[in-house]
Parts: sequence; C-alpha cells; structure tokens
Amino acid sequence: MQSASAVLKAAGVDQVTGLSVARWLDPGGEPTKLFIEGLKENFDPDVCPYTGTHC
Repeated sequence: MQSASAVLKAAGVDQVTGLSVARWLDPGGEPTKLFIEGLKENFDPDVCPYTGTHC
C-alpha cells in the first residue's frame, strides 16, 4: 500500500487513502480476543474504519 501511495503522490495526487481488506480478525481466536480487549477506544469489528458503516 505504501509503494502505491508513493507512486500516486509522485504523480501529483494530494491525498491518498488506503484500506486493507486482505485479512479479517477472527473473534473466536485467542490472539484476536486479547487484541480487542487491549484496545483503548470502542471497537466494533463489524464497523468499517473508513466509512463508519457496517462492513
């Protein structure tokens, strides 16, 4: 994502937004449970961090 953003910026684009959709968190997995519990802010894995709507 970084290299694609760099190419776009070099081509004159003012702002670039990247959204990775390659991997979902498995809420049933122990590492994911620990990750979510450690977050300082409210976290809803069903809400898109980019649009704020249901994924």
